[in-house]
Amino acid sequence: MEELEANIRSWDSQASKWKDIEPGRCENLQISSPVHGGMSVSVLDAPVHLRTKSHFAVILVPQGRESDWIFCTSNGLWDLLFSAAVSRLVVFRRDPFLPISPHCEAYLQSSEKFGNDQSTKDLLKSSAKLGSSSGDEFVVQLSAASADGACGNGGGAAMNHGEFDYEAECDASIKEFLDPVIASLFPWSRYPLGPSPDPYVTYEDGVKDRIVLEVRHSTFLDSDILIEDVELTCTTSEVLPQLGMRQLRRRMMFQQMPNLIQTEVPILIYKNGCLDSTLGIQDIKLEQQASKYWLSKDNSMVMQKDGRQEPSIHIEVRPDQSTIVHKYLLPIVAGFVLACPCLEACKKANTRGTVLTIGLGGGALPIFLHKQFGFSVLAVDTDEVVVELARRYFGFVENEHLNVKVMDGIEFIYGLAYKACRFNTIDAYILEEWQNNNGDIDQRILISDSFEHDRFHVVVVDVNVSDASMGLLSPPSCFLTKEFLLAVQRVLHEGGMLVINVVPRADHYLHLVFESLRKVFLGIYRIQVDGNHVLFAFLSKVHDIDMSGPFAQQVAFAVGECWFDCIEEVS
Repeated sequence: MEELEANIRSWDSQASKWKDIEPGRCENLQISSPVHGGMSVSVLDAPVHLRTKSHFAVILVPQGRESDWIFCTSNGLWDLLFSAAVSRLVVFRRDPFLPISPHCEAYLQSSEKFGNDQSTKDLLKSSAKLGSSSGDEFVVQLSAASADGACGNGGGAAMNHGEFDYEAECDASIKEFLDPVIASLFPWSRYPLGPSPDPYVTYEDGVKDRIVLEVRHSTFLDSDILIEDVELTCTTSEVLPQLGMRQLRRRMMFQQMPNLIQTEVPILIYKNGCLDSTLGIQDIKLEQQASKYWLSKDNSMVMQKDGRQEPSIHIEVRPDQSTIVHKYLLPIVAGFVLACPCLEACKKANTRGTVLTIGLGGGALPIFLHKQFGFSVLAVDTDEVVVELARRYFGFVENEHLNVKVMDGIEFIYGLAYKACRFNTIDAYILEEWQNNNGDIDQRILISDSFEHDRFHVVVVDVNVSDASMGLLSPPSCFLTKEFLLAVQRVLHEGGMLVINVVPRADHYLHLVFESLRKVFLGIYRIQVDGNHVLFAFLSKVHDIDMSGPFAQQVAFAVGECWFDCIEEVS
């Protein structure tokens, strides 16, 4: 009994560091059990800018998903904490490769020996069996050979409190084993009433099934990029065009931001050349298991049963470029109605409207704007790996009026802006400031000289940060400086519009974006959808938009007239 109490005191001394909240803390621990094996534990405390809704939550990662980016990377864990909106989040991952801790063995043996002693049980309930701690990021590297479903993550995932229905994975035995650990990791000094009887929450990404197509490492991003096909679960609130229609999507995701979907497009499955809406991801998997298959040059999946030449099953999975489904892209397109006077003037002059998008992803937005509206679209992205994947998996094919340039978007804007006002003495002070802060502008001019358009009717900034603990996930702060916004002003045609996709962790950061824009733009409007705020900025306020005009009706047909009612002016 004395040895047991000594062990408990030792565990208590380690557990004392968890009694209070340390904003921004993210630490990794290890625990182990001869019965349940090793487990990795991540403890996160909310940053000061997060408005929390509850004190404490626990996630037990479902068995088989321990290597999901959302559960095993630092940014993924921060996304979980922000989604749960708790002061402290504790995440348990099974890890059979961790060694068994001798302290934990002693605890379990003593617990069995003194199992009938209620005072001993109470002591154990207030103690932790923690192994060595480390501040290093716990990362499991993914490869293209990873099992299907072992590395996919969804954006806009829901955190369901009070549900703990992992069945076999989260059985009563594991919960009982974790009870004293949870008690020791609870911030008692901050919340003396203790945790709720059921502190567990679950992570819902809405994915019914998935196939990983490729995981490619980007040296520029220092992150893996995931391409996957998924089938989404249909909720009762969703109204599908046809009864029984499957929701099939192709996604691009970055490991550095595992809870943000960079690109999502609908996909169509063709069987022997004919569209087959009855097929889903599971059907493709079953065919794979029973067939010899490979990828053809056009990236269609070819299968032949039992090695015979006939009959063969030819399956193609094609991205559907006729529509957009990514939630925040719909309001971006809807907001083009605000630039009606500028864009309709192009049609009257029999010229194309010009759009610059900073950030490509899979290219869903540039493709849609070009095909649906006939715009001349130039996309600028810093990462050639992203561009290559957009071409291979999302059908991004360049032509005379749809192009991509691999370079820094800010550098490109500065080059165009310098060209636009270098002979204007009124803007001399701006040029001098740019040269002082941004180095060799002449080189940027040479780069931008190779493009047909010096000015654009619309500039879209859709870029996110690489650190999920930041208060502003999109855009990076460099896109909000007065110098950059002045440069955009010089690049826009008269009546042109700047569009910025903003993802703030708290209202405070959204208002900082407003303040930055007001330094250059007088008319600021927005559409909010979930956590995204799509902002539209003009040099002057917008007046007299004809919602019955031809361009407005074209926008309404493309994304739905209901979005027009969501547009509000930022006062």
